[in-house]
Amino acid sequence: MSKENKQHQGEIFRLLLKRAGIKVDTMANLMDLRPSSLSRMFKNESLSTKVIRKASQILKVEESVFETGVGYSLPMSTSVAAEDRPELEAELQRLEDDNKRLAAQLLREQELNDDLRVLLRRILGEDSDKSYQDKP
Repeated sequence: MSKENKQHQGEIFRLLLKRAGIKVDTMANLMDLRPSSLSRMFKNESLSTKVIRKASQILKVEESVFETGVGYSLPMSTSVAAEDRPELEAELQRLEDDNKRLAAQLLREQELNDDLRVLLRRILGEDSDKSYQDKP
């Protein structure tokens, strides 16, 4: 057995994650973990069945890869990552663009809301019926 297949499960996990081009923060989010917890897992000799199962599903590898080390190789094979990377990068860009657009929309709506609140207060201040005033 070659040296590359003798690595522990945490190291195999780290290599699979790196080969897939997924950031630790992103993977931690997908697994409902803190990034620091995931980083510590990379140092573990063995991983729980739950972690292996979830990581295998996300990374689209057989669970046995974590046991045997067979199914990945060093240096990293970039053929799989190269196929998936453009799609993932495009999705990430779409999400970032949506986030910026929504943040700008929220800001515009907050400003409009503030303007409407001022106008409403002016109208109600001039009106004798003050029962509709904004409550602080």
